Amino acid sequence: MREMAFILRSIEPRSMVIVDELGRGTSTTDGLAIAIAIAEALVESHALIWFVTHFHDLAVIMAERSGVVSLHLAAEISPNMSKMTMLYKIAEGPETNRFYGLALAKLVDLPPGVLEYAQTVSEKMNQIAQRRHSKSRALAVSRKRNLILSLREQLLQARDGKMEGETLRKWLKRLQDEFALRMAAIDGDESVSCGSEDGEEQERSCSGLVEATGPDTVDDLPDREDSSASLLISSVEERSVIEISSDDVSENGSLLNE
Repeated sequence: MREMAFILRSIEPRSMVIVDELGRGTSTTDGLAIAIAIAEALVESHALIWFVTHFHDLAVIMAERSGVVSLHLAAEISPNMSKMTMLYKIAEGPETNRFYGLALAKLVDLPPGVLEYAQTVSEKMNQIAQRRHSKSRALAVSRKRNLILSLREQLLQARDGKMEGETLRKWLKRLQDEFALRMAAIDGDESVSCGSEDGEEQERSCSGLVEATGPDTVDDLPDREDSSASLLISSVEERSVIEISSDDVSENGSLLNE
């Protein structure tokens, strides 16, 4: 951290910086947060940066930034993870193989019991992440539906109200902009809650995961996927009907009938 503090104070556009595994001595959440903040500052410096990280989320997040190229060392892993072949080639994008670390551990001939334990913990942690994702998505769908219903009520009130002409057009445009911003905020909240927070919960839960390997270790969500999907479809259908622009209002200020 002292070295990074010195670099951030001294960096210039003509500098070249090499960062290797920033945040190794911190928790998953804190380490990722620090790494993202430092990476953003380095990008803003316009210097040439080489940034090596074990944080997969960091590679995904920063890959969307202008001027950032995300790369990884390519490897081939057999379906049963019994063999890994290092290709010694640079490939575009972050590493997508979920069990890269487990496959790598098998190469060093760890005891079978250790590998089996690691595999079990990895599977349970993935279940936690999937559960959080399902709950977050269902909550986002519910919030979007409530927002759409609220918009519908406001449109009905405007239709029956006394606003007309340019006043009505401006009000509708402002309403549309607010609606779009709130929808985007919900999408952003869902993305954050399904991202870096998973690591912190997985850390807290890891110690007790292997003691109970039955299905009761993870909350069941019966039919949640089906209900979420149908609710989202309904939400999208409603949204396609009631999203408007100022051109949708006739010259006399009346709104379309329901």
